[in-house]
Amino acid sequence: MKIASRLTISILLLSISMIAYQVTLMRQLSITQWYHFAYMVIAIAMLGFGFSGTFLALFKRWLSATDPQKQLYVISIIIMMSGISMPLCAELSTLEPIRFDSYELFVDRAVPLKLVITCLLLMVPFFFTALALGLSFYRFPKDIGKLYFANLSGSGLGAIAVLFLLSQLPVRPIIYSLALIAWISGFLLLPFNKRFVINKGALFSYCIAFITFTTIFWLPSRSVNSPYKSIETVLQLPDSKKVYSKNSIYGLIEAVRAPSLRYAPGISMIYTDTIPRVEALFNNGNWQGTIPLEPAYAKRALRYTTPFIPFELAGKDRALILGDGTGNRSLLAHEVRYIGITGVESMRPVTERYQAIVGIVNNEQHAVFTRHFLNKTKNSYNLISFPTCGVPGGGSGLNAIQENYLYTRETFKEAAERLTADGVIEASSYIDYPYRVPLRLLSTMFEGIKGEIPENTDPEDYLLAVRSWNMISYFFKKNGFSPQELTFVRQECEQKGFDPLIFPDLTVEERSYNNELEDESLFRATDAILNGRLKEFQKNYPFKIEAVTDNQPYFAQFLKIENLRALLSTFGFQGTGFLELGYLILLITILLLIFLAFLMILLPLIWKRSAEKLPLWVGIYFPAIGIGFMFTEIVLIQRFILFLEDPVISVSVVIGSLLAASGAGSYFSETVSSFDRTGYGVFLILVLILCVYPWLLSTGFEALHMLNSWQRYAVSAVLISLPGFCMGMMFPKGMKQLTGSSVNHIPWAWGLNNYFSVIASSVAVLLSINTGLTTVFYLGAVCYLLAAFAINHLQKTSR
Repeated sequence: MKIASRLTISILLLSISMIAYQVTLMRQLSITQWYHFAYMVIAIAMLGFGFSGTFLALFKRWLSATDPQKQLYVISIIIMMSGISMPLCAELSTLEPIRFDSYELFVDRAVPLKLVITCLLLMVPFFFTALALGLSFYRFPKDIGKLYFANLSGSGLGAIAVLFLLSQLPVRPIIYSLALIAWISGFLLLPFNKRFVINKGALFSYCIAFITFTTIFWLPSRSVNSPYKSIETVLQLPDSKKVYSKNSIYGLIEAVRAPSLRYAPGISMIYTDTIPRVEALFNNGNWQGTIPLEPAYAKRALRYTTPFIPFELAGKDRALILGDGTGNRSLLAHEVRYIGITGVESMRPVTERYQAIVGIVNNEQHAVFTRHFLNKTKNSYNLISFPTCGVPGGGSGLNAIQENYLYTRETFKEAAERLTADGVIEASSYIDYPYRVPLRLLSTMFEGIKGEIPENTDPEDYLLAVRSWNMISYFFKKNGFSPQELTFVRQECEQKGFDPLIFPDLTVEERSYNNELEDESLFRATDAILNGRLKEFQKNYPFKIEAVTDNQPYFAQFLKIENLRALLSTFGFQGTGFLELGYLILLITILLLIFLAFLMILLPLIWKRSAEKLPLWVGIYFPAIGIGFMFTEIVLIQRFILFLEDPVISVSVVIGSLLAASGAGSYFSETVSSFDRTGYGVFLILVLILCVYPWLLSTGFEALHMLNSWQRYAVSAVLISLPGFCMGMMFPKGMKQLTGSSVNHIPWAWGLNNYFSVIASSVAVLLSINTGLTTVFYLGAVCYLLAAFAINHLQKTSR
C-alpha cells in the first residue's frame, strides 16, 4: 500500500477516535461535574491542537525524517502516545489531589490550580493527535487536501458513531475502546519489510504501549461525582441505595431509594397528612424529579400545592402536561379527574421508570421535545401545564449557560395558541432570594400570552398568581376569570394558607397575609412587569429578569456584568459565586484558557518571529478562519438544540455534519488552483449563508416540526453541510499558499489558527448569552470577510 494511502486511512481512524473521545469526555464531565464544562472541552481540544502547532514549529527538525518510512514511524509513535493518554489522563483527572469541584472554586484557593492541572491533563490526548496531524501536513504537503479530508470526514463519522455508544455503554469502556481504535490507526503506519515483517524497534514500542494500556484498564475506576451533586446528597440518607441505572443518549439515568426519603415541595403548612415516600430520579447526577411510591398519599398532598388551583379551574376534557418527567403533574390531573391526559417527555427512560412503578396514568404519552409537540399537534387543550422551574430555596446559577427552549416567549405563545376558548396555562416556580426565577418566569410568560389579552383591559382579569411559602403558580385563562372562579381562588388561599400575588383589586396586606417575604421587591417587580414598566425597573434591579427568547435561550442567566461590583460588596466574593456560579465559571474558564493559550502557543510564536518573519496575511487569515469556524460551530450547536431536542445530540450531529462537510470541501479545494474568482466566490457564498441562516433556521424549524427524529438528523446534516463545505476549503487553500518557499510558516499558521480557535470557542458562548445567537452568526461572517481581504492583500503584494 502506498504511503499516502496508509497515512490517509490512519488519519481517518485517528480522527474517528478523537472526536468521539471529545464527546465522551463531555458526558463524563456532565456526570462528575456539570453541563457547562461541555464547551470547556471544545476549548481544551483546540488548546491541544494549538500547542501542537507551536511544538511542531520549535522541534520540526527533531521530528522530521528524510525517509518517508521513518517519518511514518515517528507519526506512529505519536499516535500511540495519543491512544495511551486517552484513558490515562481521564483516570488521572479523577484523583483526589487533582480533581476540582465547581462549588469550591470561590472558597478553596487550591481549586483554581486544580482546574489548571485538569485542563492541561485533558489537553494531552488532543495534543498528541494534533501533533500527528500537523506533522503529516508538514511532511506531506502535496497530499494535504486528501489528508485534511480524512481528518474532517473521520471526525464527522466519530461524532455520529459516539451517539450509539453513549446510549448503550458507560463512559469508561467507551474511552478504552476509542483508545484501541487510535492504536490501530498507529499500527497501520508501522514500518514493514517486503515480507510484511514488523520492525523490531516498532514491535518493542507497541509491546510497551500494550502493557501500559492493560495496566491502566485493570486499575479500579476512580470516577467520582462532585459531592455537591444532588444524587450524592440523597445517598447520604440512612440505608439509601441505587435501585436503577441506565445509560441513554440523554445521559446516565439513576434512581435512589431510602426509608426516610419523602418529598412534597411547596406543600401548604396546613397539610397534616402523611408526606408520601418517593424514589428520587437523577440524570447525570442532577435532580430529575421524584416518583411516588405511595400514589394515594401523593395525590392528597398535591391538592395542597398551588398548581392544584389552576388544574381545578380548567375544563376537564383535555390536559397537556409538558415536560411530564416523573409524572407528578399527570398524577394531579388524574386526581382532579381529567378525561384525557397527554404527557410529553423527551427522555423515554424517565417515563418508562415512572410507568413501571406507578402504572400508566396518561391516555397518551409522547417521547418528543416540548416545542416539537406544540408545533405538531392539532388538538386544543383545556389545560397546558409547564414543569416547575428552579429548585427549592434557590439554586447556585450553575445552569446559567445552559440553553433552555422550554421557558421562552415563543414557547408560551405557541402554548396559548393550543388552548381551547376557556383554556388555562399553568406555570410554577420555586421562590429564590434574591428574587430571580419567578420574576423571569412571569416576564417570559407575560410576553408570550399578552397578545391573547384584549386591549384596554387589566392583565389581572386574565392572569393570576398564587404564592405559598416557597412556590408561586402563575395561571392564564384565555377568556378571563369569572367572579365564581375568583371566589374559588380566594377560598383556596384562605383554607390552605396561600397568598394571592396577582389578583384583581388586590391590597398590599393580602399579598403577605399568610407567608411573609424577605422584602417587597418581588411585589414591585411583579407590578412593573404587568404595567409595562419593566425596562425602567430593570435599571435599578441587580439581576436580569426580562423575557427569554429563542435568540437568547438562557433562562437561568441573571447576572449583569455592570452590577458585579455591587453584588460583591453586598454578598461578598463567596456569596456572589453561589448566586451566579455558572456564568462566573465561564468567565474564569475563558481567562484561564486565554492565558494558557498565550503561554503555550502565542508566546513562542512571538519569540520565534524574530528569527522568521511571519507574513502579514498569515497573521490575519488563519486567525480569522479559526474564529469564524468556531463561532459558526458553537452557534449551530446552540441553535440546533431546539430542533434536535438534546445538547449531546446537537453537539454530535453538528460537529459530525460540519466536519464531514468541511472534509468534502477540503477535498474539493484540490480542484481550485488558487484564490481566483472561484475562491472568492466561495467566500461570498459562505458570508451570505451565515447572514441568512438566523432567519432560515427559525423559519425552517417551524416548517419541519412534523419530521421524526431520524428525518430531523438528515435535514440537520444538510443544513449544516452548506456552510461546512465552504468553510472546509479555507484552511487547505491557505496552507497551499505556504508550500514551496514558505513551507516553514505552516506550523505557525497551524498554531495561530488553533490559538484563536481556543479563544473563540469560549467567547462564542459569552457573546451568545449577552448579545444573542444571531449576532454570533454575523460575527462569523465578518471573520470570513476579513480572511478574504487578507488573501486579496496577498494577491496584490505577490504580483
